[in-house]
Amino acid sequence: MLKQVNISQRGEGVHVVYGGELTPGVYLYSLIADSRQVDVKKMIVTK
Repeated sequence: MLKQVNISQRGEGVHVVYGGELTPGVYLYSLIADSRQVDVKKMIVTK
């Protein structure tokens, strides 16, 4: 795990990930709500 973001409010929201802070590569990120994994997505960072 590189980073964990805790969100205290329910509803729609946005979290911005700045690719310049990451090494180029393929990353997986997941959304966990109520202690359950809701979704997993892939992010590709290039330079």
